[in-house]
Amino acid sequence: MDSVTAPDAGPHTNLGADPGSDARRGPGGPASRDSNPRHDGAVNGAQAERRQRILDAAIVLARTGGYDAVQMREVAASAEVALGTLYRYFPSKEHLLVSVLHDRVQAMTVFRAQPPLVGDDPHDRVVELLRWATRALQTEPLLTAATLQAFVSPEPSLAEVVRATRDATTGAIVQALRGGPGSAADANVARYLQYLWMSCLTSWINGASTAVEALDELEEAARMLLAGASTRDPDA
Repeated sequence: MDSVTAPDAGPHTNLGADPGSDARRGPGGPASRDSNPRHDGAVNGAQAERRQRILDAAIVLARTGGYDAVQMREVAASAEVALGTLYRYFPSKEHLLVSVLHDRVQAMTVFRAQPPLVGDDPHDRVVELLRWATRALQTEPLLTAATLQAFVSPEPSLAEVVRATRDATTGAIVQALRGGPGSAADANVARYLQYLWMSCLTSWINGASTAVEALDELEEAARMLLAGASTRDPDA
């Protein structure tokens, strides 16, 4: 599994916090962080901050050690939360890692929309988006491998977060294709492209394709799918 040079100013550089930037070691230890109830607004803010700490801890572990390095006790200790608190946020290791993937995909799509993709050919815009997102994930192979391994887990409890990840991807593809909300047919094409994207990433992760081969295979297959869809859609 090889890696590639990072795309220009890609969002992967900000997806995981510096582990030293959020190390709040109080005299009360990790358990004390969840022991002081506050009013509802503060609690909601604290919950969001706590969730992000947990995700950041998982990212740091996966970046250096891959899937096996992400142990729930290690995540809880790094994030300074009780183990029971961690399981209330993320009921399994797989759920935690798919949530990391979801947030990475969402961050990439938001980042790539500013500035928006340019070009008169909608197919070129879609291919540019897919290649750019692939290169971003390829810069961190252990982290990407860990999240993809969790993504394909047969665990039924993952359905909601897997759907959310899929929807974030397909929404970005439709935006690139149409420059805004698309039709039901556009959503179908985007969903198939999302499956294709995940397949090419998996092929790279397991060593069946090099990073460059995965990118080229993705572009070739995406253009074939888009061309086929265009022949059936008079508005394409």
